[in-house]
Amino acid sequence: KEGYPRAFREAVPRLRIAPFEIDLTPPVGEAIAYGVNRQTDSRIFARGLELDDGRTRTLLGAAEIIGMYGGVHGAWRACAARAAGVPARHVLLHAVHQHDSIRPYSPALRELLRGWNDPVKPSAAFHQELLRRLDSGLRQAVRPGNWSAVRALATAERRLEGLASNRRLVGPDGKVFATRWSMTSDPKLQRHPVGRIDPLLRSIGLFGAGGRLLATLHFYATHPMGAYGRNMVSADI
Repeated sequence: KEGYPRAFREAVPRLRIAPFEIDLTPPVGEAIAYGVNRQTDSRIFARGLELDDGRTRTLLGAAEIIGMYGGVHGAWRACAARAAGVPARHVLLHAVHQHDSIRPYSPALRELLRGWNDPVKPSAAFHQELLRRLDSGLRQAVRPGNWSAVRALATAERRLEGLASNRRLVGPDGKVFATRWSMTSDPKLQRHPVGRIDPLLRSIGLFGAGGRLLATLHFYATHPMGAYGRNMVSADI
């Protein structure tokens, strides 16, 4: 139809979406991975959407946190399922893995971190606050007036350069001789070739009536840090 991208067009009968964006930014003094939050460099969010094709409803979400470990994943998934009105098996949650971000609390994780270099451990109180934010944000997102009908899909791929690299550096003998860490300062390792990676940024666009862009999903394989260890929460790359 007129107004839709030329890359790919497809009728999408009955598909509706309800996007969400939930602020997860911790307060000053709260633990973040490898440190404590002294100030906000940039706010962090959980973003995603619920999809309804008339038969099944599914929730997709990505959080700008370092990880969802064990019981944390279970608690977030159960909370999201209740708030969005879907079975837990229909909830897919992903952690983007920023390092200057939160490491949500669970009793098992707190024990695991005992003796690590985190000066402040994740607090149970803030974990409950995050669950309250998740519950409130999702309930608001899936209210009847917040759904939009999807009229077309578009897909795209773009090769990126200068962002990701393989961290295993291979010598002429075919063996790994060094690791290029997230903030490598050794000029020799910095100059080493990128190595074998998936260089493609892949995107899916969902469009509504009149070609209006409703939401975009992006997929790119990287360890998404340009700077960390600064004691300030950040969404980084």
